[in-house]
Amino acid sequence: MIKTQIIEQDRQPVAVIMDYKEYMKYKEIEQDRDDYYSGIETKLKNKKWISHQDLKAKLGINIQLYGKLSSLTLVFSI
Repeated sequence: MIKTQIIEQDRQPVAVIMDYKEYMKYKEIEQDRDDYYSGIETKLKNKKWISHQDLKAKLGINIQLYGKLSSLTLVFSI
């Protein structure tokens, strides 16, 4: 693993060198945050909600789960 380093110019940070896995962890956190706020925004804009079961029935979607969680298989039928 590469030790994180901060590159400075005139005592101001201008770049960071970090391990790629650590970078990907931060990108995932950023994406999760963006998804969370997008969900909150959508929830505030939409006043009519339908349950997951009712939505699947309305769309004619039948989802069946097979196997263990580590090897989950989704079967969609429309």
